[in-house]
Amino acid sequence: MVSPDRIEAMKQAVEQGDLKRVKLLMKAGVPADTVFEDYGGGSLSGLAAMFGHYEIFCELIAAGASYFEMGDRSLLATAATSRTPSLEIIGKILSECQPTQKDLDYSLLVSCVECGDGVIPLLLDAGANVNTFGKQKDTPLLNAVLNDRSDVAIQLFQRGAKVDVRVPAQLDSEFYKLTVIEVARKKGMDEFLRIADPTGASSIAETATPTRMSVAECWRIISQSLKSGNCQYELPNPATSETLAPGLPLLSTSVGNDLHESYCIHNGSGLIGLIPMADDITYELMPFEEALSSLDMLNEVANLEQDASWVPSRLPFAQNGGGDY
Repeated sequence: MVSPDRIEAMKQAVEQGDLKRVKLLMKAGVPADTVFEDYGGGSLSGLAAMFGHYEIFCELIAAGASYFEMGDRSLLATAATSRTPSLEIIGKILSECQPTQKDLDYSLLVSCVECGDGVIPLLLDAGANVNTFGKQKDTPLLNAVLNDRSDVAIQLFQRGAKVDVRVPAQLDSEFYKLTVIEVARKKGMDEFLRIADPTGASSIAETATPTRMSVAECWRIISQSLKSGNCQYELPNPATSETLAPGLPLLSTSVGNDLHESYCIHNGSGLIGLIPMADDITYELMPFEEALSSLDMLNEVANLEQDASWVPSRLPFAQNGGGDY
C-alpha cells in the first residue's frame, strides 16, 4: 500500500508540472490510476488535464491512468475549463476517448464560463451543440454573456448561437427574463454587441415585452394544440412501440408560435418546446422516437415492480428529466 505522503507528493508533482518527479514516484510504486477525494473526487490524469500539463498527462495515460472521471464522463470538461488549457490534451481526449454528445455539450456549457484561447472552436469542431442547454436551462451563449466573456460570446455567435434566449430565474435572478442582447447591453459588452447587434435593432425587444400567461392559460392552448395534432391518441393494451398504429402522427418539438412568447416569459427561456408547470418544474416536449422509448421504459418498470399504475394509458409527450412524464 502506498503511503499518503507519497500520494500527496505525486499530486504536487503533477500540479507543478514536474515530469521527472512524476516518473520517479511512479517508479517508487505510486499507481498512475490513483484517485482521491480532492476536487470532489479526482485522479492524477484529471489533475494533469486541469493544469494543462500535456507530457505528464500522456505519461500517466500510458501507465494506466483513465481518460474518465469517477463515473462515465470523460476528462474533456476538466481539460476544457482549465485556466491554462492544453489544446493537445483536449485533442488527445477527443481522438482517443470519443466523448459522447452529452459529454461534448456539457464541456461546452461549462467551458464558456472559464476557458482559455482555442478551446471553444475545438469543442464545436468536434460536434458540440452550440445551442445546447443545461439543467438550469442555461445555454453556452448565456453562460458566456453572464460571465462577461465577450471573446467566447463572439465565437459562439459566429457559429450559430441564438441570441433570443432569455435568462431563467434559477440561473441569474438579476437578469431574469432578459435576452442575451439585453444582458450584454446592461453589462456594456460593446465588443460583442458590435458583432451580434450592430444596428441596435434588438433594443425593440426591451419595449415590447410580451405579457406572461398563467399556467392555466398555457395549458388550455397546449391542450388545443395536442388535440388538433391527434396527440390524445388512446393506446392499445398492451401498449409498446411495436403495437402502436403505424399511422400515429409524429410529435413535434415545437407547439407553435402562439405559445413561444409565453414560454419565454414564464420559464425565462427562449427554447421552443418548454412547458410551464405550477410548481415551476419545466417539462420538455419529446420527439416521437423518444416518446416511444419512454413508453417502453415505463412498461419495463411496471413489469419489474409488478405495479400496473406504471402502465401508461396514453403516449407520454413531455418529460422533466427527473422521471416524470
